[in-house]
Amino acid sequence: MNEQAKVKSRAYFNGHGKSRLARGGYWRLDYKFQLAEIEKLRPARLIDIGCGPGAFLSTVEARFPEI
Repeated sequence: MNEQAKVKSRAYFNGHGKSRLARGGYWRLDYKFQLAEIEKLRPARLIDIGCGPGAFLSTVEARFPEI
């Protein structure tokens, strides 16, 4: 990846750090469903691939610190 692409990508994700997207505003219903599934399954590990700025994983970490 060239340096210009890295700079643009970093700026994009850093710019969303305090956005509604980063706080889970758009995805709250999805989060409720996914968190209920995690509660049922109680996995030892979880992977989140290419899913934005990491707001969902922050929510998972707060609720299930053992994962």
